[in-house]
Amino acid sequence: MNTFSQVWVFSDTPSRLPELMNGAQALANQINTFVLNDADGAQAIQLGANHVWKLNGKPDDRMIEDYAGVMADTIRQHGADGLVLLPNTRRGKLLAAKLGYRLKAAVSNDASTVSVQDGKATVKHMVYGGLAIGEERIATPYAVLTISSGTFDAAQPDASRTGETHTGSGRLRLWRLPAWQPRRARATASISTKPVWWSASVAVLAAKRTLRWQNSFARR
Repeated sequence: MNTFSQVWVFSDTPSRLPELMNGAQALANQINTFVLNDADGAQAIQLGANHVWKLNGKPDDRMIEDYAGVMADTIRQHGADGLVLLPNTRRGKLLAAKLGYRLKAAVSNDASTVSVQDGKATVKHMVYGGLAIGEERIATPYAVLTISSGTFDAAQPDASRTGETHTGSGRLRLWRLPAWQPRRARATASISTKPVWWSASVAVLAAKRTLRWQNSFARR
C-alpha cells in the first residue's frame, strides 16, 4: 500500500494550503481539512478536500495551537492511523508538537520529500545545518509532518468539486480549554507575618557581626 487511508491537513497560513492539499492528494485516499472559517472551508473543498472540519468557538485571547486537543480527538475518532500535514511555520511546528504528543505520533519537521511505502511515511529533510539530507521512516500509526515550502506544487481549485462540511454539533466539541491553565496573579500584595521587632533584631545582630569582623581585621 503506497498511500494512507486518510490524511489530515491544516494551515495557519492560507497561502500554504494549496500545496499541502496537492501533497495530500498524492499521499492518501481521503482528505480531511481543518479550517477556521467558511471561506477557508469552501477553498479547501475546491482544492480537493472530501471532508472539512470547521474549528470555531475559540476565545480571542487563546492561540490557534490550543485547538490541538480537539483536533487529536477528531483524528482518533475517524481512524486508528493517518497522516497529518502542516506548514513548517513557527505556529505549524508548535501545533505539530502538541498533536504528536496527543496522538503518540512521530513528528518530522521541514520535510522536503514525502513518500509512502507499506502504509508508512518516509521523509527526507535537511540535517547538519543544511549540509546533508537525512531520511527517516516513521513507524508510528500516526505521522505528523511539517512541510517545507515548495515540497509540493500548488493544487489548482476546481469549483465543481464537492465535499462534506462538519461543524461543532452533537458530540464533537470544536473548542476545549487546555487542561493546564496558568495561575492568576493575586490581587493583594504579599504581607510579611513576622513582627517588626524581629526584623529590627536581625538587623542589629548583622551590624554587630560586621563591626566585630572589621575590628578583628584592623588588629591584624
